[in-house]
Amino acid sequence: MSFAWSSRPLRIGGLFALLAAVGCGFPDYTYVDNFGDASSGGAGGTGGSGGTSGTGGSGGIGGSSGIGGSSGEDAGDAQLDAADGDVSADVADALEETAEDVVEAATDGDAAEADVQNDVPDGCVPAPEDCTNGKDDDCDGLVDCADTDDCGSIVKCVPPTPTGWTGTFAVYTGGPAGFNTCPTAFPTLGLFLGSSPAYQAATCTSCSCGSATGISCSQPGIRVFQDNACSSTYGWDAAGLDVNKCYDVTLDATSGNPADYPESVRVTPGTDTLGTCPASGGQPTLGNVTWNNVSALCGGSTTSAGGCTGQFTCMPKPPTGYVAGACVYQQGVIANCPPPFVANRIVAYEAWSDSRGCDGCSCSPPNVSCHATVTVGSGNCIGQGGLAQATVVDQGCQSFAAPLTNSTPWHYFFKWTAQAPTTTGCTAAGGTPHGSVDPDPTTAYTICCAY
Repeated sequence: MSFAWSSRPLRIGGLFALLAAVGCGFPDYTYVDNFGDASSGGAGGTGGSGGTSGTGGSGGIGGSSGIGGSSGEDAGDAQLDAADGDVSADVADALEETAEDVVEAATDGDAAEADVQNDVPDGCVPAPEDCTNGKDDDCDGLVDCADTDDCGSIVKCVPPTPTGWTGTFAVYTGGPAGFNTCPTAFPTLGLFLGSSPAYQAATCTSCSCGSATGISCSQPGIRVFQDNACSSTYGWDAAGLDVNKCYDVTLDATSGNPADYPESVRVTPGTDTLGTCPASGGQPTLGNVTWNNVSALCGGSTTSAGGCTGQFTCMPKPPTGYVAGACVYQQGVIANCPPPFVANRIVAYEAWSDSRGCDGCSCSPPNVSCHATVTVGSGNCIGQGGLAQATVVDQGCQSFAAPLTNSTPWHYFFKWTAQAPTTTGCTAAGGTPHGSVDPDPTTAYTICCAY
């Protein structure tokens, strides 16, 4: 205790027919009317005219030699008969030769048609083209991918997978509702990725504060003045007084007017130690997360289609709703697609990162009012013959009831008792939603496609 005085290729098909028209050649001959004198020799017959050339490449029938004249009428008749016989023989020969030419021409035409159809495999029986079996089902000499008339909308030659990439796949990309299972031609799901997560912000429970704890109040301020209105320049301050204890104090006028005796006391509230209020609430509720867009990579094609050259592979075309081409992928975000897979570039992710939550709750310090009762009296402590001069509750100025008027020093006692402090509670803060759902960059894949 102290007191101080302070102030998509084309198909070639066709059938060539060779038609031969055959013409018949007949020899010219001259009828000789020679009924001259029997004694004179008949005139020599004229030589037969050369036969005309036959149509279709057969040679003309050569004319027969003239028949030597005979005497008189008999000779003429004989000449006529001989000529008639030769003509018949020549005609027969010509007809036979012409027939042979016709047969030969027809045979040559068949051979030409056969040459045109050499593309048709021997023994091939045409059937509807199956575009994925590596066979020429319709016997047009074209297999699967090469048969663009029949298969152009079903299969396509796909380039080899570039080094460092995995493929090839049919890729669906779009809303989740558009994908159910992989198509029959590509039955195996290789990767299921997504982009642009769909989510709702977190919802948070309200923050609240519990009752304040850890509050205590210090000794109130106590100052005794040399007038009855607590306004004198000089006075005494009481400090270091424990609660609920009575202290006998001697007040000595060491400054000011020694004749000005103690007449009043002012009490100011004590200060509180920093109490706290427990915070609660701020618990997050997180809704479901889905992908706005998904990318499904379907592979496992088991077709044995053919008809491609080099390292190209004949594969089914993806169904409607899929990316119109064969695709490959590589893990990570790849800036440039490898040729020829440059028609479509997609970056999608296997997972997302969810940082949603709520800010923690906190409470401000409580607003505290400290309460105490201070008693100042003369003589010894109360209960020991002392007389209370002033009692101040909480705070304020009070003059002494019967101040001691003797000359310095003056004997007084001081005592203070504490009442429970009052608080106006703590103010809650926090519990605000924060965070987002984003694609996890460590699970990125780059998909590149070739049409």
